[in-house]
Amino acid sequence: MLGPIIGKRKRHKRFDYKPKYYDEKKDRAKKIRKQIQFESKSSRGQVRSVILYAAILFGLFWVFLQL
Repeated sequence: MLGPIIGKRKRHKRFDYKPKYYDEKKDRAKKIRKQIQFESKSSRGQVRSVILYAAILFGLFWVFLQL
């Protein structure tokens, strides 16, 4: 009972595990590819909204000229 208070504590076993088929270059390339895809998707939405607003503005301008 006094062992843990006075003596050494039990510690977790430490080990160095390296995955069998891990390739650091491929992992880094996957992360970069995902980041590029995320950035391209977000910018694509902005272009669509600008085109949509331009079309609406053009339509309103055309209706105004027809009156």
